[in-house]
Amino acid sequence: AVRLTHSLGRCTAKPLLATAPHHVVQHLDSALATRQVLDAHPLFRCVAMGTNVANWSAVQALATERAGAVRAGFGIHPWYAHHYAGDKVAGGGASWLAQLRAALMEVPDAVVGEIGLDKVAKKGVFEAQWRLACELQRPVSVHCVQSTGYLFEFMRNSPRPPAIGFHSRFSGDGH
Repeated sequence: AVRLTHSLGRCTAKPLLATAPHHVVQHLDSALATRQVLDAHPLFRCVAMGTNVANWSAVQALATERAGAVRAGFGIHPWYAHHYAGDKVAGGGASWLAQLRAALMEVPDAVVGEIGLDKVAKKGVFEAQWRLACELQRPVSVHCVQSTGYLFEFMRNSPRPPAIGFHSRFSGDGH
């Protein structure tokens, strides 16, 4: 699924991540559904975030088609992290990290996202994406469930990307 993130509170030419109290995240499983939302709301600005290598080309196509309204995001969502071991896609295949770097280099205003941690998601997948965002000076969109203690400790001890958007509910209990 491609995640479409938008802010109804502040619409800008280059969308901001998690900018307003009316922040909404939707899963849009088809290009048609995404286009319908954009057609119904002409002032809508969003980041369409790929959740795994398989949908990055659809995200890029949508961002190209709807330039000015859609900004691309490429990443491995924690729900899909178990498919990635080290730098290879499970079952063989090219390096996902090299593919991520190539996608980000091809789309200079793309964000790294949606990445993150979700209970037992592979920390190495998250950390590799975070490091790449820092290296390329790209914003990140972070999903975090039951891993906030680890996430905040990691952030305290790591370089920071230029902007961080959170897509999570933080309980404040360190988990």
